[in-house]
Amino acid sequence: MSINQLTQEQWDDLFHKYKSLRESNNIAWDDIKSALELVGVSLAGHEIRDLLGQQRNWLNPDEFHELYKKAKDMKDTTKAISKALLLKHAEDVKSFTVGKNDTDTRHSVSKAEERGFTLWINKRLGHDVELQDGILPVDPSVDGQLYQRCKNGILLCKLVNVASPNTIDERSINRGPSLKNVFNNILPHSKLEQFPLVSGAGIHR
Repeated sequence: MSINQLTQEQWDDLFHKYKSLRESNNIAWDDIKSALELVGVSLAGHEIRDLLGQQRNWLNPDEFHELYKKAKDMKDTTKAISKALLLKHAEDVKSFTVGKNDTDTRHSVSKAEERGFTLWINKRLGHDVELQDGILPVDPSVDGQLYQRCKNGILLCKLVNVASPNTIDERSINRGPSLKNVFNNILPHSKLEQFPLVSGAGIHR
């Protein structure tokens, strides 16, 4: 039996619910939508009209069965397409976990978003001479380069100040030739990323 065939149990439910089906062997037009929902298919009114070609006063069991099969095929096809698109999208998404325990925070970013943000950073901050020594430009084609360039905290500080000017006093940033030491070595390296992130969070408080 086709998976899109109505079962005897479904027919029994339909006959039990609709008096017109029991008495005249027809389903009234106003009942078609709810009858389809009863057998597991939800359609909008315009979708029903599209499948039938025109509005009718009644559908006999054979006509309703054909409508059900068309509707089920349409829904199954839509689900298959949606699943394929979701799987394709999943392949283009990166996930990162922050922390090392059960309370870790997981973040996701698509490759398109990552590329777009990288290009925006290059354009917005590319003129900053303090970022031209090994930080910018970031090559969007190099996997992970954006995050690597953010590790010493300088780029993050600059981005925070782009979003909200003067949030971070840039005088506290070491302007040494290599820009490897930040905040005059006051903060240990493990804290470098946290400082601009905390400052950035303060913008929204």
